[in-house]
Amino acid sequence: MSRHHAKPRTPRLRLIFLSLVLSAFIGQAAMPVSAAAEALLMPRSQLVEMLDRRYRERPLANGLDSGGGLIEIFASPGGATWTMVRTSPKGLSRIIGTGENWDERLPRRTDRLL
Repeated sequence: MSRHHAKPRTPRLRLIFLSLVLSAFIGQAAMPVSAAAEALLMPRSQLVEMLDRRYRERPLANGLDSGGGLIEIFASPGGATWTMVRTSPKGLSRIIGTGENWDERLPRRTDRLL
């Protein structure tokens, strides 16, 4: 029986792999809000302050979810960036979505179903 051994990675393949990993890391670091930040819980007042200071985002709309949490949309002037936040009944907030090009216009009302 012959044994198959994995060939050692060549320096060139290792360099390509490390370049891809580094590119992915840098790409995520350049995003306005990383996945780690989306999972972070903090008091609402601190999150509101951070969104204002970093992105000039201010509350635009809000509503309550079925679990009693407050869902808010924050947007920068002109809607360049936006953030969706959920605040628990205990006052802890978490970023649940982010994006660009927020449009405040309401859809036109139609009397027929689409």
